[in-house]
Amino acid sequence: MRSEIIVDKVSLQYYNGNETIPALADISFRIALGEFCAILGPSGCGKSTMINLIAGFITATSGFITVNGAPVSAPGPDRVVVAQDYSLFLWKTVRANVEFGLKARGLRAGERRAMAQKYLDLVHLIPFADNYPLELSGGMRQRVALARALAVEPACLLMDEPLAALDMQMRHYLQDELLAIWTQTRQTILLVTHDLDEALYLADCILVMAARPGHIRATFTVPFPRPRSPDLRLTDGFQALKREVAMSLYAAVAG
Repeated sequence: MRSEIIVDKVSLQYYNGNETIPALADISFRIALGEFCAILGPSGCGKSTMINLIAGFITATSGFITVNGAPVSAPGPDRVVVAQDYSLFLWKTVRANVEFGLKARGLRAGERRAMAQKYLDLVHLIPFADNYPLELSGGMRQRVALARALAVEPACLLMDEPLAALDMQMRHYLQDELLAIWTQTRQTILLVTHDLDEALYLADCILVMAARPGHIRATFTVPFPRPRSPDLRLTDGFQALKREVAMSLYAAVAG
């Protein structure tokens, strides 16, 4: 359930008539097995595009992406995207939403129910298994989306601003939930976020992207030991690294 991600000199161009528009330029990085990595950067720098490339939804113009040594050429069950908009089936119950990917994999009804039960328990939603998404809060819907992604047991999770629409209290709660889940599964995670505190609190490493075209401007190692608790945000070490990464982000925005 863990996977190494290697991005090697990846560039992406779009074409508009006779005009070539560079979106990403010469991006290289490596995410180790079981590592939690975050991408920060200004809007339009290509963070979500990077997620889509690794997911196999789009293809790079040049360069290579491998997951566990296999070239990425199309979407695959080893990679699952958790997006901001939940993407739940509103006409299906919470349990049926979690079972959906398992049914596509050919698991029998009893196996699907057992797996759904396991991951709904992991996100503390067993009491709501027979409810429908519209009967849940935004934070609970995001937990359903996370349970559905985890249930197919992908080698890596690609998370594109999954907590962005939530209030601060719920966001902090789900950050702790995500850390607890990651501690149990040790899946490889790549998280796109605009929230500097979130990146520092969750990740082992941070990639700072800049735009025009999108490229990696800086890489930071997050040295804080695990397990982490909310009071980490108040420590001098956290605030010092936050200032350093913030200056890099400011330079990325300024160009």
